Amino acid sequence: QQVEVARHAESARSLRRQLESLRGNASTTTLAKAWKHLGASDPWIRHAARVALENQPLDQWRDWALTEKNTAKAVTALMALTRVGDKSLGNRILTRLNLLPWKTLQEPWRLIALRSCQLCFTRMGDGNPTGRQTLLGNLRPLFPAAPSPTKPNPVKNPKTPAAAPLAPTRWVNGSNAYATEATRMPRKHYFNGSI
Repeated sequence: QQVEVARHAESARSLRRQLESLRGNASTTTLAKAWKHLGASDPWIRHAARVALENQPLDQWRDWALTEKNTAKAVTALMALTRVGDKSLGNRILTRLNLLPWKTLQEPWRLIALRSCQLCFTRMGDGNPTGRQTLLGNLRPLFPAAPSPTKPNPVKNPKTPAAAPLAPTRWVNGSNAYATEATRMPRKHYFNGSI
């Protein structure tokens, strides 16, 4: 069994290295190979495929990202699109994010989709109010999320000290005071030396 695991690991490393070598190589072959692996279950292969995709001419894959039917590939392609696209794509990306099957997305794909939402709003603006409200409507029933069955719940874990706080209240209050104070501090302009 260890031999089989070692073979699989070597095969995955080889594929990842091949995808990493495609970065900066703009061609239809590169695009096809990167696209094929966007939905890989291995996060490192998926990352290498996304980076290779991001280095392809946007006009060659933009519409694919917005119309991909395979959800795993779609969420990764949407993340790539939010990373390299311009603000004019914001509403189209938001529309596509709203079409995702949020309730049935498995945790890794849901996290990638949430990161795509974050990038979309951060880099491309708030989007249209209807799309934003639809997305919030899709997300509200999902949170707070139940703990993952594969990860121990720290609250129920007997090794967790009873005194461990669930929320860093003191730190949050302190950081708010720090942030408020930081806005009152004079700012030095380094280019002209004045305060």
